[in-house]
Amino acid sequence: MAESNLKEMMIDDINDDEHEENEITNDDKLAWYLIDTDKTFCKVWNFMITCLIIYSLFVTPYVMVFQDVYMNYDSETDSYQAESSRQKSLVKMEYFIDIVYFIEIIFNFVKKTRAHTDVQTIAVSYMSGFFVFDVIGTIPVLVMQQSLKYYWLKLFRCLVHVMRLSIPLELGMGIILHKQSKKRQNDLITFFSLIVGVIFVAHVMGCIWLSLGGLYPCKIDGSLIFNTDGDADDYMDNRIADCTPSWIYDNDFEKKSYRTQYIFAFYWIFEVITTVGYGDYSGKTSEEYIFSIILEFLGLTFFSFLMGSINGIFNTSDSFDDLIEEKLDNLDMWIKKIEKSNKPLHIQPTLYSDIRKYVEQAFKYDFNLVIEEFSFY
Repeated sequence: MAESNLKEMMIDDINDDEHEENEITNDDKLAWYLIDTDKTFCKVWNFMITCLIIYSLFVTPYVMVFQDVYMNYDSETDSYQAESSRQKSLVKMEYFIDIVYFIEIIFNFVKKTRAHTDVQTIAVSYMSGFFVFDVIGTIPVLVMQQSLKYYWLKLFRCLVHVMRLSIPLELGMGIILHKQSKKRQNDLITFFSLIVGVIFVAHVMGCIWLSLGGLYPCKIDGSLIFNTDGDADDYMDNRIADCTPSWIYDNDFEKKSYRTQYIFAFYWIFEVITTVGYGDYSGKTSEEYIFSIILEFLGLTFFSFLMGSINGIFNTSDSFDDLIEEKLDNLDMWIKKIEKSNKPLHIQPTLYSDIRKYVEQAFKYDFNLVIEEFSFY
């Protein structure tokens, strides 16, 4: 009798387990209107969006400084028009980016992640994050047919996604350094990401420097360009009294091409950021002096991070914290393999966090788990 009851209890337990597994499988089944971020299509789409954002990150500040590159101003209609073939091509490219990003805004309401698996939580997460910036940087310019008056709104969309700048680099470095240790991969990726970040910051700062340089022409007639060597009297007659010309007009850069002005600004920014300071050119107005101070502070910060990254690359000794980090990376790979073998089931974020915390605490407080890893024991 007891044996029969035991068998019935075992059968009931098996049935309960199967019932629970079926419930989990049904709950985790992807709805037709949701996009799984782990699928290939979503990964390719996100990479394309990242490339377009990187393009906008570099082009938008440049266009805001040199507006003639994008459109020409028509004084009769008080509007901007794309006239040359280069301008029309650039406008078409901006149209394409805004349309694609409008689709991205819609997709962001149905992109399923581990933490957000239904439309409501996905929508709440997105609307409390980048939604407002994405809409401001996409919809007005798209509706106004790429009007240059609203072009600056694209900065909202660009700057909130600036961290995507290093994604292609991380993917490429991950493929190249796949045989290296996780710590060395992270050190190299951090170093080169810092370099890319500095190049982007120099680009933005160069554009700001150009904008400051165009603030004070100090000319009665701004359309006149005089050679200060040959027409000094005419030049002085055209000057506004008690006005300090900004660096572009003080050094006659307004006579040079946009390409030359940008290259010089980029050079000057790097000269200050790297604390070289040749002293060949400097600011002239109060705004330019304040900007130079900010730039010098950024340069000191950059060098601090750069020295730390270089030290991490060439310092090959493993500390206890590095060893724990390596063990946790192995744990991540192990969990991913478990999830891959148990699709479509996923480990819940809270459970994953608890497992990682437990393993980390185990290594920190039980030295017998890692003592054999050190050669000096």
